[in-house]
Amino acid sequence: MWLLTCEKGTDYYLLTGKEHVVGRKGGDLVLADDQSVSRKHAVIAVQYDVTSLGNPDIRPVVILTDCSSKYGIFVNDGIERKVKMSNGSNKVLNEGDIIRFGLQWNVWKLEYKPLVVTTSTLTPVEKKKLKEQIVKLGGNLVSNWQDSVTHVTMSSLTLTVKVVCALAKGIHIVTPQFWEQYITAISSNEPVPDGKNFIPPLAETTLNVNEVSFDVNENRKNLFVGKKFIFFSDHQHKNYSCMINAAGGKACRVNESEVEIENLVHPEVIVMQYSFPKQSQDSQFPDSFQQVTKYLKSKGKRAIPESEIGLAILYCSLEKNCNPELSVVSALLTNESRGMNSQNHAVLALDTQVSEIDPPKERIIIPDSGTVPKNKNIPDSGTVAMNKNVSFINEATSSFSMGTIKRERLSVTSDEVDAAANPQKRMRFLEEEGFIAKKSKSIISLSKSPVKLEAKEEILDGDDPFKFVNDVPVRSNENADEDPFAFSQEPEIFQSEHVWIQHLYRLNLQKREKNS
Repeated sequence: MWLLTCEKGTDYYLLTGKEHVVGRKGGDLVLADDQSVSRKHAVIAVQYDVTSLGNPDIRPVVILTDCSSKYGIFVNDGIERKVKMSNGSNKVLNEGDIIRFGLQWNVWKLEYKPLVVTTSTLTPVEKKKLKEQIVKLGGNLVSNWQDSVTHVTMSSLTLTVKVVCALAKGIHIVTPQFWEQYITAISSNEPVPDGKNFIPPLAETTLNVNEVSFDVNENRKNLFVGKKFIFFSDHQHKNYSCMINAAGGKACRVNESEVEIENLVHPEVIVMQYSFPKQSQDSQFPDSFQQVTKYLKSKGKRAIPESEIGLAILYCSLEKNCNPELSVVSALLTNESRGMNSQNHAVLALDTQVSEIDPPKERIIIPDSGTVPKNKNIPDSGTVAMNKNVSFINEATSSFSMGTIKRERLSVTSDEVDAAANPQKRMRFLEEEGFIAKKSKSIISLSKSPVKLEAKEEILDGDDPFKFVNDVPVRSNENADEDPFAFSQEPEIFQSEHVWIQHLYRLNLQKREKNS
C-alpha cells in the first residue's frame, strides 16, 4: 500500500484504479496557499496487477505525471540541482523517493506500507468482497499464514492456528467491517480506524470473554524466548512451529536415534505430547516417546498437549500452560476451573489428556453430597451404561473418605456420562474394614421414598451387603422393544446418602461383635 508523507505529519494514501490529482484547488491532494503550485499540477496513478494479489513480493507500480505545471516537479537530487521534470512527462517512482511540487515547502516522500491480509472462517461472499477491498488498497491477500502477514480478518473469533500466530506476532485481528471503514477514511482524507475497535466477537464458547483479550499485546512476542519445544512427529512440528517462532521460541523435531533423554528435563526444554496424523491408522505410541514420558514423570515433569501452546500465548503466561513442572492433575483442574467460568462450562482442550499417553477422556467428579447437577446436554434416559472400562486417577491424590467408606473420583468416557451424572444408579466402593464391594447384577428401581434395607442376621464373606429386598426391575410395556433397559418407574436420588452409611456401619458392628 503506497502513501505520500510530508514533514507536517500529513499522510495521503494512494488507492489503486484511480488518478490522484495534485493541485492548488479542486484536486485530490490539495496544496493550498502555495502560488507556485498550479491548479492541476500533477497526476499520480497506481497500477495494480491482480495476478500478484497472493504475492507480497510484487508491489503496485506508481507513476507520476507532470500536467504542464508552471513551476514544475522536482524529484530526489533534482531538488538540490534545481532540475525539474519535463512538462507532460511521467516517471515511475520508487519507495523513498522525494518529490517537491512547485518551488516552496510542498515536499513529500513516497513510502510503502506492507498490507498482507489472511482470512479465517469467512464465507465465500465475504472473501470476494474482501478481495476487492484489498486490491483497491494495493495490498495482498494470502491463503496461508506467512511471516509477512499484517492482519487476520474474521467474522468471529475461534482459536485457530492463524489467530494464535497473529496474537504471538502482535498484529490486529479484525472484522470485514474494518476494511470498509478503512477505505472510507482514506477516501475522505480522515485518520484510518484503529484495529482494536474492530476485534471480532468471541465464538469460542470454551473461553471466558471476561478473562481473555485478543487485542495486540507486545509481551507475547517474547513469551517463549529461550524455550525449546521438542516434537516427536513431523506433522506436529510443521503445524506448530509458526506460532512458537512468532512468540520467540524454537521448535525442534527430534528423531528417535537422537534423543538424549537426560537433556529433556532441562528447565528451558518443553517436550510436546505425541499425536497421530489425521489420516494415520496407527494407535501405538512410539517406544521412544513412552520411555521419555516415563522418564519425565520420574522427574516430576510432564509432556505438554498441543492445545496449551495456544492457551499460553492467549493468556501470555507460562504459569499454568506449557509448564512441565505442573502436574497432570493440576493441569486438568486448571483447565476445568477455567472452563467452569465459560459460557458452556466446558474445557478448552484440543487434545487434553488424562494421563501422559492415554487417549483423552472427560472427567466427572462426584461431590460430597452424592448428587451431581444434571448436565443440560445429557439426556435423562434413566439407563445406565453397563460393563464399561472405567479408569481411576491416583487414589492418593484423587479419592476422598467419608466415614469408613471411600468414594473414588472417576475418569469416564463420554459413553458413561449418563451413569456418572446419576450416581444412585451405579456406585463404587473400595474394599475396607471387611466390606466386600460387588457389582449389582441388575438395575435397581427405586421408589420415591427411601428404600427399606433389611440386614441379614449374619454376614458371611460370600454375602453381598448391598443386596436389597425386592431388587427386581419392572419393565414398562411402552418402548420395551426399543429400550431393553426401560422401566416403568424412573429411579430417583436418595433423600440422604447417610442411609447407606448408617446401615453399613451397623452391619460392620454386627460383624465385629460376631468375630469377637
